[in-house]
Amino acid sequence: MEKMIKKIFKNLFQITGMQDLILESIDNKLALALEKELAQIKHDLTMPKYFYHSPIDYSTETYTPEYEPSIMMEGEEIPVPPPRCRPGYSPDDDQNYIEWGKYDRDNIYSIIEKHYGIHDNMSILDFGCSSGRVLRHFYPQLKENNWNLYGTDIQAFLVEWMRRNFPPEFKIMCGCTFPHLPFEDSSLDVIYGISVFTHTKYLWDLWLAEFKRVLKPGGICIQTVQCETAWKFYHENKDLDWVKSSYPSTMLDKPELDSDFFFYGDGFISQTFYREDVIKKYWGRYMEVLELMPPPPKFSFQNWIVLKNTV
Repeated sequence: MEKMIKKIFKNLFQITGMQDLILESIDNKLALALEKELAQIKHDLTMPKYFYHSPIDYSTETYTPEYEPSIMMEGEEIPVPPPRCRPGYSPDDDQNYIEWGKYDRDNIYSIIEKHYGIHDNMSILDFGCSSGRVLRHFYPQLKENNWNLYGTDIQAFLVEWMRRNFPPEFKIMCGCTFPHLPFEDSSLDVIYGISVFTHTKYLWDLWLAEFKRVLKPGGICIQTVQCETAWKFYHENKDLDWVKSSYPSTMLDKPELDSDFFFYGDGFISQTFYREDVIKKYWGRYMEVLELMPPPPKFSFQNWIVLKNTV
């Protein structure tokens, strides 16, 4: 094909005396196209679509990470992570970071109280714990009610910061996107996650099945999800740089979610949306849907779905 193209252009331009210039231009374009294809192949090889452990899977050499100093705040027993360790959560406002985590913790606590009850010796998993933004605020229950507090995340950089800075009673670990949790059957009372299934394009159903396996009978799962309200929010804010960088124009140009669901992206950056009636129908195949709550008044535009493990 390349030889044919060159021959055509040679015949067209040989009478003008510009054939060498034209052929050189073609060579440059072909080289750029080849370079682009090779870059895509490299990307696909080094950035798995869903089975990864971040950032170790992206690097051939991994050394002990270095962190900026942690922040000690009055009234906080646990250090506050430096800005780099707060992805998407108030990196420039320490007080807001604390208040946001406490607000989400209080919402989760009230849901547990309503649908499960508060007991001693409960086992709680923060699924997608980041650097402990919410989990830190359950420390009083660990000390007063002997709660077992677990946290897992695929972001090894953040988990490593928690290993160094959280009290050793917190059981934290780095996982991957493959649906497996290191817990026995029927061993957890509650699993909660903030903005995890909003980015779970792959294997969401197997994750729900895995949650069902490790939850006790009657145990509850609390997750935030993106539905019509979130879609409307992004459409109304489509000119913001951080929105444009994470969402396709084909979505942002639509004022309404006009399909049952919409998945976008790959294992590195992805966004998922469901219509409210659809997510209740789909997720209800794995556990009983107790509530699909509207977004809370502060800090969020995501719905909260509450599931119960019935056997």
